[in-house]
Amino acid sequence: MKVLTLEEARRTGSIKHLKATVDDLRLSVRSDNCLSNAGIHTVVELISCPRARLSKTANFGERSMHEVEEILEDLKLGLEYHLSYELKIELGLPATGLEPRENPPKELPPLEVLIARRDRLTWMIEHYDEITAGFDAATVP
Repeated sequence: MKVLTLEEARRTGSIKHLKATVDDLRLSVRSDNCLSNAGIHTVVELISCPRARLSKTANFGERSMHEVEEILEDLKLGLEYHLSYELKIELGLPATGLEPRENPPKELPPLEVLIARRDRLTWMIEHYDEITAGFDAATVP
């Protein structure tokens, strides 16, 4: 996902469009209904939406996807955006959590690797007393 910053939104003039609803985009009835049925009612929700989720929406085909992308492009926006912390504050949106990392990982490790890590950590937590029993705090550098 790309990060949309407050500075970029101001520079491109797209900040005013972020406060709009999907109805304001003047999409075709089919596209508008599909987005509404998917629970996407604002431009912020739309630009934050992954393409894969949109393509799985009932009756939202290639034409609808092309229409949405074309209109967003005209507004100097696109799909799959993450809003920066400052931009969320500017728009009056909940700005929970930390700002995204500058260089987020490209992809997550396979599920099996994540499960194995979780299992090792769980075991270490459960056996903490046994693991640390032989250590003396004064001798640990």
